[in-house]
Amino acid sequence: MVERLMRLDNPESARTALGTQPMQGGPARPKTSFSGEAVATELVESMLAMLWGAQLVEAAFLWHYEGYAGDALFLD
Repeated sequence: MVERLMRLDNPESARTALGTQPMQGGPARPKTSFSGEAVATELVESMLAMLWGAQLVEAAFLWHYEGYAGDALFLD
Protein backbone atom coordinates (compact mmCIF):
# COMPACT_ATOMS: atom_id res chain seq x y z
CA MET A 1 0.00 0.00 0.00
CA VAL A 2 2.79 2.45 0.90
CA GLU A 3 4.60 1.80 -2.38
CA ARG A 4 1.35 2.36 -4.24
CA LEU A 5 0.88 5.72 -2.53
CA MET A 6 4.50 6.71 -3.11
CA ARG A 7 4.00 6.30 -6.86
CA LEU A 8 1.02 8.64 -6.88
CA ASP A 9 2.01 12.22 -7.59
CA ASN A 10 -1.47 13.68 -7.46
CA PRO A 11 -2.99 14.20 -3.96
CA GLU A 12 -6.44 13.43 -5.35
CA SER A 13 -5.19 10.05 -6.59
CA ALA A 14 -3.71 9.36 -3.16
CA ARG A 15 -7.06 10.12 -1.52
CA THR A 16 -8.79 7.81 -3.93
CA ALA A 17 -6.26 5.06 -3.18
CA LEU A 18 -6.79 5.53 0.57
CA GLY A 19 -10.54 5.73 0.17
CA THR A 20 -10.79 9.10 1.89
CA GLN A 21 -12.39 12.35 0.85
CA PRO A 22 -10.94 15.83 1.30
CA MET A 23 -12.19 17.74 4.32
CA GLN A 24 -14.72 20.38 3.37
CA GLY A 25 -15.55 23.35 5.54
CA GLY A 26 -12.80 22.84 8.09
CA PRO A 27 -13.00 20.88 11.32
CA ALA A 28 -16.43 20.25 12.76
CA ARG A 29 -17.43 22.16 15.84
CA PRO A 30 -18.14 20.09 18.91
CA LYS A 31 -21.87 19.80 19.39
CA THR A 32 -22.78 21.13 22.78
CA SER A 33 -26.19 21.92 24.06
CA PHE A 34 -27.11 23.75 27.20
CA SER A 35 -30.43 23.45 28.88
CA GLY A 36 -32.19 26.63 29.92
CA GLU A 37 -31.99 25.54 33.53
CA ALA A 38 -28.21 25.09 33.41
CA VAL A 39 -27.73 28.52 31.84
CA ALA A 40 -30.03 30.18 34.38
CA THR A 41 -28.25 28.46 37.27
CA GLU A 42 -24.86 29.60 36.00
CA LEU A 43 -26.13 33.15 35.56
CA VAL A 44 -27.62 33.32 39.06
CA GLU A 45 -24.47 31.87 40.64
CA SER A 46 -22.33 34.45 38.81
CA MET A 47 -24.57 37.30 39.93
CA LEU A 48 -24.52 36.12 43.55
CA ALA A 49 -20.72 35.87 43.44
CA MET A 50 -20.50 39.45 42.14
CA LEU A 51 -22.85 40.71 44.85
CA TRP A 52 -20.88 38.90 47.55
CA GLY A 53 -17.66 40.39 46.18
CA ALA A 54 -19.21 43.88 46.28
CA GLN A 55 -20.21 43.35 49.91
CA LEU A 56 -16.67 42.29 50.78
CA VAL A 57 -15.28 45.42 49.11
CA GLU A 58 -17.77 47.55 51.03
CA ALA A 59 -16.81 45.86 54.30
CA ALA A 60 -13.11 46.42 53.63
CA PHE A 61 -13.78 50.08 52.82
CA LEU A 62 -15.78 50.63 56.00
CA TRP A 63 -13.23 48.80 58.14
CA HIS A 64 -10.25 50.65 56.67
CA TYR A 65 -11.63 54.18 56.36
CA GLU A 66 -14.25 54.34 59.08
CA GLY A 67 -12.95 51.82 61.60
CA TYR A 68 -16.20 49.86 61.50
CA ALA A 69 -16.20 46.10 61.07
CA GLY A 70 -19.39 45.00 62.85
CA ASP A 71 -22.27 44.31 60.47
CA ALA A 72 -20.46 45.56 57.39
CA LEU A 73 -21.04 42.37 55.39
CA PHE A 74 -24.78 42.58 55.82
CA LEU A 75 -25.48 46.25 55.18
CA ASP A 76 -28.25 47.06 52.73
